[in-house]
Amino acid sequence: MTVKRSLMTLCVLLLTNTFSFSQSPLIHQMVQQVSGDTLFATIADLQPMDRVNASNSMVPAYYLKQRLQQYDVDTVFFHFFKDNTPPNVIGIRYGELYPDDYYILGGHYDAVLPGAGADDNASGTAGVLEMARVTRGIKLQKSLMLILFAAEEVGLWGSFAFVDSAINHSVNIEGMINMDMIAYSHNLTDSSVSVCYKYHCLDMLDTFMVAAGLYVPELGIETDSSSAVIWASDHAPFWLQQIPALFLIENSDRWGGSFNPYYHTFADTIGMGANSPWLAEKITRSAVATLLLYVEPFLPIGIELPTYQKPTVTLYPNPTHQQFTIRSPQLTQHINLTLFDNTGRVVLSQMNLPNGHSVDISSLPHGVYFVRIDIDGEAVTKKVVKM
Repeated sequence: MTVKRSLMTLCVLLLTNTFSFSQSPLIHQMVQQVSGDTLFATIADLQPMDRVNASNSMVPAYYLKQRLQQYDVDTVFFHFFKDNTPPNVIGIRYGELYPDDYYILGGHYDAVLPGAGADDNASGTAGVLEMARVTRGIKLQKSLMLILFAAEEVGLWGSFAFVDSAINHSVNIEGMINMDMIAYSHNLTDSSVSVCYKYHCLDMLDTFMVAAGLYVPELGIETDSSSAVIWASDHAPFWLQQIPALFLIENSDRWGGSFNPYYHTFADTIGMGANSPWLAEKITRSAVATLLLYVEPFLPIGIELPTYQKPTVTLYPNPTHQQFTIRSPQLTQHINLTLFDNTGRVVLSQMNLPNGHSVDISSLPHGVYFVRIDIDGEAVTKKVVKM
């Protein structure tokens, strides 16, 4: 059912003719701005709101509209589609060169139970708002549509209505990413995303792999094209119209033992159903990076790229047999280290290390590892090879 991240490097190498295998400084800046703390602050806002479809409360819709307007989205509007049903909330940033070519980031904001729904799906909703926040003040070549879908929990009503309307009005949708449940980590050790796709979405899947490899290398990736849950969210109406779409979820294995046990219960709250700002941040970053590769952001004339310098960090020897040493020219007394294997699983975590500390990895299997190093509030990710 799944293909592990070990195939990711091959995908990246095969696709270097499509996207240059190097980071865009602007995209890097925007992806780095995505914050788990900001995501969870939005989840905290949404959790107590009455988002149950039958209540027909407009409070969440007005909240979402106001947030999109706060981030200077060009157009924000309600898409009403059924009596006594809250609307889809839609924001558009129009492309400067190709305004009629649309890419979509979406997530549903309704919930099954009042006062719950933190992971399902205040988390994906927060991710869509993060995209609005980090693209504020940036010009795009193609148009970006941000959609908060209503009535997903009662049968994908909002997304079916939107796709029907888009088809009837000949809206050119080039691709879509749907985020639904991105903030729960099983035992706080699962640090991967399930990317659900169908075969007409293979090009978009390849682009996702490239984007994640460039901008979120510490995120583990599994792909899923066949399990029972891959149709159960708002990307499905797009698939039925052969529109390329990816479904990002923290774990698509509904019956595998690591799926969110608080799903559709009153315990789907912050700290239980939504317990991992880190994972929500990384999954959102992967979606943001992928769509930015498509919509091609650029700075307005006369606006300079903000200076952003990550800490300079050296790991040596690399490759290594037993241990590696961390060295940074920045004067610091605090280095926090997290080591991930190539599936995104945390295999080592050490805090408050001195500059020049040697990390013993002799007990780990041979292979490639990702090293996240946090220095005085800044983070950098490196690779280290255990021979």
